[in-house]
Amino acid sequence: MSLLIAPATAPDAPAITALLTRAFARLSSHYPADILAPLMPYFGTCQPALIASGRYFALREDGVIRAVGGWSEGAPGAGTVVPGTGHIRHVGVDPDVGGKGFGRALLSAIEADAAANDIARLDAFANRPAIPFYRALGYVEIGARTDMIAGKYPFEGMDLAKSLSGPARSLRPVP
Repeated sequence: MSLLIAPATAPDAPAITALLTRAFARLSSHYPADILAPLMPYFGTCQPALIASGRYFALREDGVIRAVGGWSEGAPGAGTVVPGTGHIRHVGVDPDVGGKGFGRALLSAIEADAAANDIARLDAFANRPAIPFYRALGYVEIGARTDMIAGKYPFEGMDLAKSLSGPARSLRPVP
């Protein structure tokens, strides 16, 4: 088995969309169908701007994309930048390989890339089933929040954060 983590490219978009669609379909056991139905076009679609940033990565197993995700300096939606703070973006793992450590390997690469770009803290907004994953990787809960996807669809999750350069206990919500 050969694993490679590298920035995703525009030709990866169809495979990323297929993976995200499968990954986020699993949310149906955690959220009602009437909440998820309007959100799936957002959750299950590759975001070209993230790929173009060079900070969106694909983990490939023997050439097949198995996990994707990245980070940005600007907060999702508003684009607000707080120096030294980055934001985990659009992470998904192929449900066929869940539990094999691919998500952990991908997040490790994302964190390393962010730290190499002077990011001291990464914030994440996690859906319900992803919260234990982030906790296991050292992310600290900041608080529950309802995010407004596309400015109009409420979606409940948890804000978490991880210090890339100091003790986790110093983490507080970013204004």
